Amino acid sequence: MILQNFKPLRISIKSNSDFNGLKFGKFSTNLYIPITIISKWVVFMAKEKKEEKAPGKEIGKIVHYYTNLGVGIIELKGTLKVGDKIKIKGATTDFEQKIASMQIEHEKVEEAKKGKSIGLKTKKHVRQNDVVYKV
Repeated sequence: MILQNFKPLRISIKSNSDFNGLKFGKFSTNLYIPITIISKWVVFMAKEKKEEKAPGKEIGKIVHYYTNLGVGIIELKGTLKVGDKIKIKGATTDFEQKIASMQIEHEKVEEAKKGKSIGLKTKKHVRQNDVVYKV
């Protein structure tokens, strides 16, 4: 493991100006920063993030959202039908909904295939680059 060869970082403080008026005197102090603890935490968090599973099959992503209509435009990577249950997940978005209706170029469709862009009324606000999963 990389963290076994740990050497603490040594910092010398020579004057009061280093700490904006805090009284340390005019002597040298060695401060040790526990880099191993920070490094282990970063490795742990990276492993934890990797283990998160996708909530379903990714079928598209949001490319635009019309706030006044509450409609999201989804660019599809798979097939989607009316009645399917989807999950929309992003940095601040995370909800599920059933597809009641969808449109391609202002015409209602029952099914949309890979490569198409569809308009879908969403129950919550979605953002560009939110990922759409089929649950």
